[in-house]
Amino acid sequence: MPAKIGFNNEKYLKEQTSAILKRMKKFEGKLYLEFGGKIIFDYHASRVLPGFDPNVKMRLLQQLKDDADIADKLDPYIDPSILPFRALGRFLR
Repeated sequence: MPAKIGFNNEKYLKEQTSAILKRMKKFEGKLYLEFGGKIIFDYHASRVLPGFDPNVKMRLLQQLKDDADIADKLDPYIDPSILPFRALGRFLR
C-alpha cells in the first residue's frame, strides 16, 4: 500500500512566499527569519511528513533570492557556490 501524501510542497511554497513578502512590507523590507530543521537535505522531515521535499526550504529561498541574505548558522560543509543567494556568516570568515 503506497504512503498517503500528507504534505503539499507547492501550497507550502505559495503560502510561505506570500506571507514572507507581506511581512517584509511591514518592516521596511527587512525581515529576519529562523528556519527550523535543516535548510537543505532535511530527510528527517521527509520521513515524518509523507510528500515533504527535503529541499523545499531551499526552493522557498530560491523564490526570494533577490531579497534574501542568509546569515550565520549555515552548515560549514556546504559549498557556497551551490546557493542561489548571497550567503553571509561563516562563508565570509
